Amino acid sequence: MVRFWVNGKEIYADPSETILQACKKEGIEIPSLCYLSFGPRANNPCGLCVVEIEGKGIVRACETLVEEGIKINTDTPEIKEIRRKILEELVVNHYGDCKAPCHTPCPGGLNIQGYIGLIAKGDFKAALALIKEKLPLPACVGRVCPRFCEPVCRRVLIDSPVAINNLKRFVADYCYEHGESPPKIKPPKGKKVAIIGAGPAGLSCAYFLRLEGYEVVIFDREEKPGGMLRYGIPSFKLPKDVVDREVSSILNLGIEFRPKMTWGKDFTLKDLFDEGFKAVFIATGARKERLLGFPGEELAESGLSFLFKFNKGEIENIEAFKGKK
Repeated sequence: MVRFWVNGKEIYADPSETILQACKKEGIEIPSLCYLSFGPRANNPCGLCVVEIEGKGIVRACETLVEEGIKINTDTPEIKEIRRKILEELVVNHYGDCKAPCHTPCPGGLNIQGYIGLIAKGDFKAALALIKEKLPLPACVGRVCPRFCEPVCRRVLIDSPVAINNLKRFVADYCYEHGESPPKIKPPKGKKVAIIGAGPAGLSCAYFLRLEGYEVVIFDREEKPGGMLRYGIPSFKLPKDVVDREVSSILNLGIEFRPKMTWGKDFTLKDLFDEGFKAVFIATGARKERLLGFPGEELAESGLSFLFKFNKGEIENIEAFKGKK
């Protein structure tokens, strides 16, 4: 053991300990944003744990080992000024800290830390309600989401990321089995909105408009709603019964669906406005694929085109595919 002093207090510690570790054991607070009692040292230390060793100057407490007889000051005016400047520099690039890192890359802008907290408390209905404030199709997305949130989860600093996507999928499936809190629909606005396209964008738009009290009608050229969810994703990845139940939960809010209605063939924008619609949301999708640029590729059947035909039952001699890759 070595003996040293912190702010005039005599302390004993193991020589293998850092100043930060020894002070924490004695209840002496030294600020730090990056220190973990276990796990690897931060690659980009925050620098807030600076202290002054008499005769040696300013050092970081997280990386400086205790020594026999040293005298340390943790809260001098100079130290406080250094920490203030460090905090100012951190605030300049504060976007990564004001919101959880998992929230920033999420295309849906979900309150991830919020719904995970509700799940941890066992309040699954509230968790699903919070998810649906941004995402009306959590069961579908929970099966196909590329999980941009998980690689940046803070938990990776300790072991592995939180299973964010699986938790979203879990509450969606659980509430389907056990019931969910019905969304509140505002009083009728007395206005109709037409939506062209019954894919994820059209269905989401319809959901949020209906909650605001608008009368909504969705037009789609296909027989069933769902768009890419139903026709462009294989069933082993996204089962059709999941699509059916989640789409139905949106339409059951009082949204009309008109199938086999192709824009430009069965109706025009003028027809919609003549029918009394006050606004039109165009959600026809983005099915055009990126070509690779080699000669003859236009002669091949594209993967997306094949999936649409397959899921619509338009592939002849389907038995010939069974047992093949």
